[in-house]
Amino acid sequence: MDAHGLAFCDRTSRAALAVARRRFALPGGEELRARLASNVLVAAFHRAVEGWIEDPDPSRDRLAAGLADACRAAPGSLVLAVR
Repeated sequence: MDAHGLAFCDRTSRAALAVARRRFALPGGEELRARLASNVLVAAFHRAVEGWIEDPDPSRDRLAAGLADACRAAPGSLVLAVR
């Protein structure tokens, strides 16, 4: 089941990037950055779903709030300092 989920995520991310390429005319050098941004967004959604599943009163609004929290945390996660 996990492999199917990962394959679905990959196909969805590739389709979203194809739309972004067409709609926003991404320059060739931006492809890697766009793919990484898509991966970060998918990871943020996964973290939001984890919290939502554990929520005693899950709702769409709580899932959306969890996603917003995860997206706000994403930039800081990219510049974590290792000590």
